[in-house]
This record gives sequence, C-alpha cells and structure tokens, in this order.
Amino acid sequence: MPDKIEITHNSPLSGSKWYKLLADATFEAIFLTQKGICIKANASAYKMLGYAPGEIEGIFGSDLAAPASRELVRKNMLAGYEEPYEALAQRKNGTIFPVEIQGKMLECEGEIYRVTAVRDMTQQNETRAELAKSEQKYRGIFNDSVVAIFVFDMKKKFIDANKAGVELLGYSKEELLNMHIPDVDADPDATKPAHENLRKGGGLVNYIHQLRRKDGRLVTVLNNSIPIKDQQNKVIGLQSTLIDITRLHETEQKLKEAKITAERASAVKSEFLANMSHEIRTPLNGIAGFCSLLRSTELSPEQQEYLSHIEESNFTLTRLIDDIFDFSQFETDDFELSRQTFSLSELLAQIDNYFHLQAKNKGLKFNIKSAAKVPDELTGDTGRLQQVLHNICSNALKFTHQGEINLNVEVVRETDLQIKLKFSVLDTGIGITPEIQKKLFCAFVQGDNTSSKEYSGAGLGLVLAKNIVNAMNGETGMESVPGEGSTFWFIIPFKKEKRNKSKKSTTPITGKIIRVLVFEPDKTERKKLQNVLNDLNYETVCVTNREQVFPTLNEAKKKDSPFHIAILDTAGIQGHSETLSLGNKIKAEQAPGETETAFIFMASAGVECDVKSYRQAGFSAYFHNPIEPELLDQIIQNVLKNHRSRKNRTGPGAKSRQAQHATTEWMQNIPVLLVEDNRLNQKIATSMLQKLGCRVKLAENGVEAIEDLQNTDFDIVFMDCQMPQMDGYEATRVIRQPDSPVRNHSIPIVAMTANDLQRERDKCLDYGMNDYLSKPVSIQQISDMLDKWCHKQEK
Repeated sequence: MPDKIEITHNSPLSGSKWYKLLADATFEAIFLTQKGICIKANASAYKMLGYAPGEIEGIFGSDLAAPASRELVRKNMLAGYEEPYEALAQRKNGTIFPVEIQGKMLECEGEIYRVTAVRDMTQQNETRAELAKSEQKYRGIFNDSVVAIFVFDMKKKFIDANKAGVELLGYSKEELLNMHIPDVDADPDATKPAHENLRKGGGLVNYIHQLRRKDGRLVTVLNNSIPIKDQQNKVIGLQSTLIDITRLHETEQKLKEAKITAERASAVKSEFLANMSHEIRTPLNGIAGFCSLLRSTELSPEQQEYLSHIEESNFTLTRLIDDIFDFSQFETDDFELSRQTFSLSELLAQIDNYFHLQAKNKGLKFNIKSAAKVPDELTGDTGRLQQVLHNICSNALKFTHQGEINLNVEVVRETDLQIKLKFSVLDTGIGITPEIQKKLFCAFVQGDNTSSKEYSGAGLGLVLAKNIVNAMNGETGMESVPGEGSTFWFIIPFKKEKRNKSKKSTTPITGKIIRVLVFEPDKTERKKLQNVLNDLNYETVCVTNREQVFPTLNEAKKKDSPFHIAILDTAGIQGHSETLSLGNKIKAEQAPGETETAFIFMASAGVECDVKSYRQAGFSAYFHNPIEPELLDQIIQNVLKNHRSRKNRTGPGAKSRQAQHATTEWMQNIPVLLVEDNRLNQKIATSMLQKLGCRVKLAENGVEAIEDLQNTDFDIVFMDCQMPQMDGYEATRVIRQPDSPVRNHSIPIVAMTANDLQRERDKCLDYGMNDYLSKPVSIQQISDMLDKWCHKQEK
C-alpha cells in the first residue's frame, strides 16, 4: 500500500475555492444553474462561448443555445433530463457550433441546482463525417468491385457479400447471409488448413480451391483471405477476396494435356529419329567399312579412283543425314550439347586436312590462321564446333571457283574464366545479293533455287550452323559483295582451361629431347608442319632442299645431338625412283645403334604411294599432309618405339597399322571380344580388328558375351547396343556387377551404335561403358580406342 501523506486543516484553499479550481481545470464547459438561470460557470465555459468572466451569470442557460436548439435545451433543463444529447450552441460573436450536453440535478442546503456539462463536438462531427464518407467510399468499392468479397464470422457464417460475390455463387444476398462456408465449398477438407491458420491469427493466405454454385456448377477461385481483429487483436472473423479463374484453370488443364500430348509426340518422333538413324547408319557403316578394307588391298589406279568417289559420296551422304537429324532435333527441342576439354589446334588440323585437299582439287588455296593469343585448350562441344566450321567452309568452297578460302580465329573478349573467339571464313567466290542475304539463314532456302541451278544442296548447312551457335550462346553474321566474295563469321564463348607449360618431348630410354629434321621445299607447308611439331614439343629443324639433308644429319651426329626423326616431303623429290634412291642412301649411311635416325616420308594429299617399296628402302612410316597433330604425334612415338627394336631385324618392322600408317607391334594378338548381331557389321569390325593384328572372338548378343567373359580373358569389349535376347546396356550392367560370374568386372567396354544422339552417349556411360563409337566406324577409330584403353598400360 502506498505511503499516505497527512493533510493539515489549515490549507489556504477553502472548500469553495477548491471546487472552483477543479471546475476551471476541466476541459468541458460547466454551468451551475438554478431555475434555468446561470449562477456560475468555469473558465472553459467562458472560453468556449467567447464571453468575458462574469458575463454569463444571470443569463438563462437556454439563451446560450442557438435559436434552433433553445426550446430543446429549456425543456431538458426544466425536466431534469440527465442523458447526453446533441444540440447547437451560439457564441457571443454569433457563430453556431455543435455540442453535446449532459446535466444532473443536485440539492444543496434545501436549494435545487443543476450542473450542466457542455462538450464542443465540432472536431468529433468532422471526424464522424469523414468516417461516414470513408464508409460510403468503402461500401462503394466493396459493392462495385469486380472481384467477389465476402465477410465471415468465427462460425464461418456469411455476414456480408458484395454484388460480384452474389453473382459468383448465384445466390441472393439474403440467401447467403443465412449460409455458411461449408455450404458452398466443394471440398471442405482441402480448405481446412487455410481456415485453421486464419483462426489462429495468421496473415494473408492465398490458395486455389473450388466452390459449388447454386446451380451446381463448380467454379475455380483464387482465394485471398485475411483475419479481422478487434482492438484487443483478437480474431473475430475473416474477409475473403475471390477471383474467378475457372477459364484460366480450364485453359491451364488443356495446356497441360496438350503438353503431355506434345511430349508424347516428341518422344515418338525422337524414337523414330533414333530408329531411322540406326537403320540408315547401318548400311552406311557397311559402305564405309568395306571401302576402308578395300583400300588396304592391292588396287589398280582406276579402282583406287572409283573407290575415292565412293568414299566421297558416302561421306557426303553421311553429312547430309547428320544435318537432317540435327535439324529434326531442333524442331523437337531434343538438341543437346556436350562439354569436354579439347584442343583447338587439333580440331583446326582436322578441318585443314579435309578442306585442303578439297580446295586443291578445285585449284584453290585453303588457309587457316589462328591469332597468337588464341588458347589451345578450351571447354565446349568440339563435335558441334567442328560441324559449324565444316558447314560454313563447305558453303564457301561450293561458291568459290578461283582464289582462296581463309579461316581466321581471333580473340574478341577475354576474362579470367572465359574467352570469346571469333571464327571468320572469307572466300573469293561469287558473293551473295542483298535479296538472298535476307533469307540465307532460313531452313531449306538456297541461293540458287531454279530448276537449272548450278549449286546443289539441301539448304540446311547455314541454318544448322546458326542454330548450333545460338545453342552455344553465340552469335552469327555475314557480309558479302556480289562478284567479290563473302565473309561468314560466328562468335562463341568458351571456358578457359589452365594449361601447364609442358616440357619438350623426350625419348623413353635416353631421356633426351626428341629432335626432328624436316625437309619441305614449300614455304607455307614447311611453316605449318614446323608449328605442329613445335606445339607437340618436339625440337624441330627445317631444310629447304634435298642437298641439305645429309650434311645436316651428319653435322648433328658429330655434335652428339643426332636427329631421332627425319620427315621428308616426297613432293620435293623428283619422281618415285629418286625417292627410293634417297631412301636406300639413307639406309646405307645409317650407323647401327639406338640413336640412329628413323625416316618418315610425307605424301601430298590424294597421292597414292607404293608403301611396300618405301618400307624396303628404309622408311619407317608415312603419312599424308596435312595431318592432325595428335595423329602425327602418335606416328612419331610408335616409330621411335619400334625403331629401337629393329637392331636384330632385317626388315623395317612388324605389320603396319594401316589407319595410322605406322607400325604397332603391341596390337598383335590382343584378345578382343566383339559383340554384334548384324552380319554385315560383324564382317566389317572383325576384318578391321584382324588387320590391326587382334585376335577376335564374336558374340551375337549380350548372353553370349557374358558366357565368353566367364570362360576367357579379353583386353577389351566392343559392344553393340541393340541386340536380341540381351542388349548391350543390360550386358554391361551385368558385367559391372561385383557378384556376376565374369572374370574381369572392370574390362574396358566401348559402345558401337548407329544412334548418334547425345543422350545415347550419356546412356552408354551411365550403364558403365567406358567409351562410345558412332557408326559408321573406321579402322582409325577402332585403332584409337585400342590405343586409348589397351595400350596405355604399356606406355
């Protein structure tokens, strides 16, 4: 209990003064009247009415009211009315204002008095008017809103609804005010969690549900509900705003159904494309395979020419089919890109190999120039990049009859993680008119579309190139002047790879740097070959005429830094007999020992060579120029390996590996399991493997393959994917199982399939296969796989 302070009786405030002090401190006007006459008023009364102190005393209280309210005030005063009521008061200056009056009759010493409190209602009435105006505005918005609005109490009973709400549910407002939410909710259980959240005072709730109209029809609504709370923050109801999304919902359902139908159709189309790819590639594989096998036999010049035409036609047909399938993949949104680290120089060398010969046959020059700042190792889809370059270069070659075609690569923009490269193909061809330029990148559109057109083609090459570049987040463009030539370019971003600076290549035994002597009289070709060898980290010296060959070799030998390899261009030697003569001289002058120089002859593209005669003359291997860097590196390494073991042999070495034009003794008698059900493919793959020196066991399905792997040890499996009884996927899955009966669960498995889709490659790897070959398969590809998965243990 708080402390109580004693108050003395000699306070300077007498009772009357004390009550006057309290009356004056009151904000309301207080009047003391007797028989209706004012005998006392507080300070607030004088202030409110604008009178000076003492001017109110003696005035009838009703006379202080405005004329319109005087009779009401007089009656209430005389009657002793004690309930508050509203009236109008009048100030001394005549202004009228609203007031609230409340009085009480009191008796004091036998006399009857009335105490009246008057409150100025001007501000309250203004506020009340604003509230009424706001209420009217809200009610107008509520009623005229295009969305349905409902108000419910805590028992889910309708207590208000606007016009849109009435129209939405089809009931009259009177009917709704006697109904509850469950009466119209199509699925009360579905909305129960939302209602429970609102009852607990949760915030705005958005959900979609269905209501049942009076006519039984269902409507789908987007419901936005909020709780209604009192001043104590207690939930007393909820307000719901409903948007009719029935049509939108129906459209969405139709779109979903259409999407499912489209996806099914796309899947059927994709499956059809995959099957067509498989069916078409199988005979193409037969043509390519038998051409490759036929090439290794003794053929007359006329037969070799015919064979070249067959191979070229097969290659063109394969490219055309690839373009059609790729275009179909874009149409079905089935196009995919792969990501791997690749060597740009090797890719450009492959382009150079193909178009160098094609251009030469037309009397043209084909040049590739890569800027100094262009990195070699990049990450991206090397196959698709090669396809774009091939399509654009083919287009340039088709429309160029004289001059040259140049492929330039330069850096556009570079950051720490990414580099943008611009590839430009410039030709001196017929050029393109502005009218044709506008439609050049449209599918199936050709520059010459007349019945007597000079230039053939399906009209897919450039549009495919553009689509692929767009898929790689790049851009394309072209400039052309009719009669002067065209420039097609594209820019693609690549992820940069950190490349460790590698040391010069060394021999496995002595550890010395591998030195290569190159005899090439043509300045351009000499520079190209030197750059390739330098990029492969060989120490290279070039001579320009044959008289420099032996002095250079002898001088190096005297300095105890002999050349391990000498590459001689047969184009710089006059005639076949002179070449053999030079070879015999080389053979005679070579001193025995492991440091003697191995000679490789380099033939021009398209030139047929008498390989047997060259080998008898002392040459260890040969290749056609231009050549891919990786292949040249492999040839040199194989030659060095075999050259060291030639000390006790009279011939040039073991059986040559036709695909790489170099001896590959390590391939002899490798046990290979070939799993293939197609008779034609069996013959081709078996013949190729046997020509490489392998021992081949044939299985016609996955069941036979697993039985063979239980009983025999193999170094590698070439596995077809689509086979009866058990396909290649299931066979691989069984082989990889630790509890399966095969001898080697980790044996390398290379898929060989006619399905060239990216997802097929991914599927093969997902099932546990190590690598992938797309038919048609060449002996070069098989050799590469053997070298990759079998030879690596011996390196």
